[in-house]
Amino acid sequence: MKRVNLLLASVSFSVIVFGAVAPAPAGDEPPVTEVTSDATAAAEDHPFIADEVWKDGLTEISYFDMKERVQRQVRNFTQVQLLERQMIDPWTGVQAGREAKNKTEMLVLNIGEEIPLRNYDQRHQTSVYLNVPNLDPVRMTISSHEWPGSTFKHLRWSPEDVLITSCSYHADEGDRTWRTRHDAVPFEALFVMVRDIVSGGPSGEFSVMGPMRSTHQVDPRSWRARFSLGEPKEVTVKAGTFLARKAAMEWRGPATFFMVEAESPYRILRFEAGLAFGELVHYERRAYQKTSSSSEYYEPFKAP
Repeated sequence: MKRVNLLLASVSFSVIVFGAVAPAPAGDEPPVTEVTSDATAAAEDHPFIADEVWKDGLTEISYFDMKERVQRQVRNFTQVQLLERQMIDPWTGVQAGREAKNKTEMLVLNIGEEIPLRNYDQRHQTSVYLNVPNLDPVRMTISSHEWPGSTFKHLRWSPEDVLITSCSYHADEGDRTWRTRHDAVPFEALFVMVRDIVSGGPSGEFSVMGPMRSTHQVDPRSWRARFSLGEPKEVTVKAGTFLARKAAMEWRGPATFFMVEAESPYRILRFEAGLAFGELVHYERRAYQKTSSSSEYYEPFKAP
């Protein structure tokens, strides 16, 4: 699979529609992703992936203070990103069980958000699966919930195309299926890919889809894009002061940039993506699945 070079700007544009693509024929079965590694995409070519920090078996958890314009008002909320290496079954696209015959290593990014509105909360959960070490997208799911109903999106990459299934509760939307170009990078994966670029990984032009995170159906269209990197400089955020580089995305969409730590573990410190602004307030590594592993940031039973 060709290495797609490269930023959640997914969280950025809640209701932007980037144009329709041709719907897939009804009755198509989800593709089985062919997970391959480019011979030239060795781990040493991706310092972010090869970093020793990923060998401790723990999950990276980042908390961001967010501001985003939703339903005509600026909303303040917390976004939580969890990033970890997992062994994935390429057939099912989920974590490999003990009996799975085929396993491949992937980076899995989970993003949780709960946005307070006037009468109820809006919740989003995004999961992105990226092949190691070249960070080719394999699978992505996005679920969005509010009192009136739920919307769900599932994207699966194959060597031929990307199959997108969307189920929406909104009038005139409903259930639909599309196909788009196989080299399209999901906007939501850029939170990982830009860190690889700043670490010294491959960079260049790539095709990026519009953000999919929304309570509405979104028709994806990919645009050509690239990142330009600024010189290292000190940046102060709520989590502290760091040496960072600005990665600005050059494309036809809304202004998007990330301030990324210039040294390991290359944390995202601040970002602006359309209508959303995020600032890192806390970072930790822990086995969050274990009840004995408490957060250094939130008391038990008080996490967002």
